[in-house]
Amino acid sequence: MLQQAFDTRRQRNDSNLQISLDDEQLVEFEGLTNDVALAFTMKLNDTVFRPLFSRLVDWASSSLPKQDVEDRASRCVSLFSFLGAFSDRLKVRTHTSFSQDSINKSLRGYLRRTFPIL
Repeated sequence: MLQQAFDTRRQRNDSNLQISLDDEQLVEFEGLTNDVALAFTMKLNDTVFRPLFSRLVDWASSSLPKQDVEDRASRCVSLFSFLGAFSDRLKVRTHTSFSQDSINKSLRGYLRRTFPIL
């Protein structure tokens, strides 16, 4: 269920789904999604959290075809938003190195296609 909420940024670009959120509404929705995800996450111990987090990273960075660069980047932005909120809550920068390589590859591909001069 949280993955569906995290996927709103990507789904907003899909004309078949007819999700009509402006940028401000999307940021507000993502903030609410992060709040719910944090409330859930903070109740988990590390043994339960790690596999869930690993699946979330895989979902964001590699579950879509490689040619869907913009959609993959949208998912990565949503994941980074959650990671920022998570790190702020814990007051540490943890778990980010775990996801950094796969997400960086997705974002780099998106930037290269969007801005070919990079």
